[in-house]
Amino acid sequence: MNGNLATRQNGYSGPSTIKATLTVPNACATIPVKRNIWVGSPNLIKTVNGVVTGTTPVSAGGSYNLASSSTSPGTNFNYNNYAGSGNMTIDLYTPNNPTTQMYVYSNSTDGLRQVKVTATNTCGNYAEDFVFYLEFGNYKAYPNPAKEKITIEFANPASLASVQAKLELYAENSLKPVRSIAVKEVFDDMALKGGNRIELDVCTLPRGKYFLHFSRMENEGWITDKLQFILE
Repeated sequence: MNGNLATRQNGYSGPSTIKATLTVPNACATIPVKRNIWVGSPNLIKTVNGVVTGTTPVSAGGSYNLASSSTSPGTNFNYNNYAGSGNMTIDLYTPNNPTTQMYVYSNSTDGLRQVKVTATNTCGNYAEDFVFYLEFGNYKAYPNPAKEKITIEFANPASLASVQAKLELYAENSLKPVRSIAVKEVFDDMALKGGNRIELDVCTLPRGKYFLHFSRMENEGWITDKLQFILE
């Protein structure tokens, strides 16, 4: 401090607290004053459907709530759908608000989209990317509840040609699958017939709760989606 002037030192950016002691003539004691401030460009916290995330799997025809916040007061936000791959198409409904809804077009079958969110205050701006990718193979399984068979339908079966993938059905609380299919083994047959479906025969299984696992190898590790099914 130098008189009434406070000088920022070093290269710090972020939250800070200013403390001062006021000496007032004829007062009984000095008066402490404290104020919380933000220094520099804003920080950024981003969520999808309320969960802090950076890369998010999405489904064709799905809607997702994007939200951004900052501990820097007076921050504005802007969303920009600026890059991607494949035929994945999205809409952002309110791109200049702290929150926006994103819709994935139902005819999207593969690829990813990058949405840049930029936070701006009077000192500058800071940006990060949301990354959204269509879950591999983009599939659906039905009926649920099931009686005789479960049908798994792939939106883009050709994408299964180059990736190791498997379908497994587990009874509740079981450690071993009661049904298992290596998806790659049946891909050629699907392609030959021009089909996009795999069927699991469940008519002889005990009735009850089951879990369908769709697993695929990505980056030297297994990624698994799980769906609960009831056999009745």
